[in-house]
Amino acid sequence: MRKFSIWIVAALVVTTSACKKDSDSSSAPLEAKTVNDINSNPADNGGYAMYFNLTTGTTVAAADSNSTKWDIAFRTTTIKINSGTSGPGTAAAQIVSTGFDDLIEAPAEGYATDSDAGYAIPTGANKGWYTYTGAAASGPQHAILPIAGKTIVVKTANGKYAKIQIVSYYKGNPNITTAEFADLTTRSLGGYYTIRYMIQADGSRKLQ
Repeated sequence: MRKFSIWIVAALVVTTSACKKDSDSSSAPLEAKTVNDINSNPADNGGYAMYFNLTTGTTVAAADSNSTKWDIAFRTTTIKINSGTSGPGTAAAQIVSTGFDDLIEAPAEGYATDSDAGYAIPTGANKGWYTYTGAAASGPQHAILPIAGKTIVVKTANGKYAKIQIVSYYKGNPNITTAEFADLTTRSLGGYYTIRYMIQADGSRKLQ
C-alpha cells in the first residue's frame, strides 16, 4: 500500500509539472520590440527607401528590394508594403484606430496591397499614420507627428501577423514638448523612424 501511494504521488507530480509547462508555453506573452532611428531618407540610401524585415527585426539592403526578404519599407513619410507595385511579395496592411497595447488580435479582413491606386498605408497628413502641424498657433510648427491611437497591422510576406506603432519621426525620439524641438534650428533631423512592433510567429492573429 505504501509503494502504491508513493507511485500515485509521483504520477501526480509529473502530470502537474507537464500541465504547468504546457500552460506556461501557450500563455507566454509576445515581446514588443523597439527599433530606433530607421533612416528613411533616400538621399542617405542611394535613392532608395529603407527596407525592413519584421521577422528578423533587421534592415534589408536595397539590392534585395526586388525580393521577399523585406516586409515594410520607409521612404520619408511614405510607408510601403512588399506587394503589388512596391515589391514581389504578398504582404498586406491596414491602419486601425486602436492603440498598440489595446490591439490584442489582428483583424481578419480589411487588408490592402500597394497598387497604382495608392499605398496600403495611406499617404498624406491626417490620412494615414501622421499629422503635419504646419504653422500651428501653439506647439511645434511644421512637425510630423504620429497620430495617437493609430496602429499599423501587417500580414507579412511569409503570412505572419504583426502590429506596428510609429513612435517618432525624428532622430533620437526627442521630447516634442521642449523648446529645443519647437525651434526648427535645434530640432532633431526628420526621417528617422522609431517604431515599436510585435509579431506573432505561430501564424495566428493573436497579438498580445
